[in-house]
Amino acid sequence: MADLAKAVRKQRLRVLSSVALASPTMGLRVWSNRAKGVRMGKNVWIGPLVFLDIHHSHPDAADSLVIGDHTAIGHGCSLFTHDSLFWQITGGAEPVRYRRLVLGSYVNVSPHSFLYGCTIGDHSVVAPGSVVVGGTYPAWSLISGNPAKVVRDLSDRDPGRRDPGRKQG
Repeated sequence: MADLAKAVRKQRLRVLSSVALASPTMGLRVWSNRAKGVRMGKNVWIGPLVFLDIHHSHPDAADSLVIGDHTAIGHGCSLFTHDSLFWQITGGAEPVRYRRLVLGSYVNVSPHSFLYGCTIGDHSVVAPGSVVVGGTYPAWSLISGNPAKVVRDLSDRDPGRRDPGRKQG
């Protein structure tokens, strides 16, 4: 009976992953990723063909992929919480590696970016096509490249840092 329950769980995850990846509506993409176990804040936008990997063998699966409020993930992005490359090529002799992935609030992950096991601070931008593997990136960062690095400090955009006497517009 335990094998049947495990098989049903795996099939449920496959269906939810397919819906999350190929759904024509953003609401269904968000719902199915939440149902898979991705922890998301409010007003998250997920573009088409976005793959949010939450590996249920992860030691902390319920907290392995976290997305903050008002965050947008562009078309064709891939966000991973595990790396099975060396497990695969060694025939299982090396373990699967698991890493937590956290996107802060008000983050924009531009189209076709790849993220694995990193922490992106609030109000940051990941440039299109960037490969972000590991590391912690501070708030108000423009992150770009392969491998990705902080290329610009965006804190001048922080309304709290602006001169209160300056006219906004």
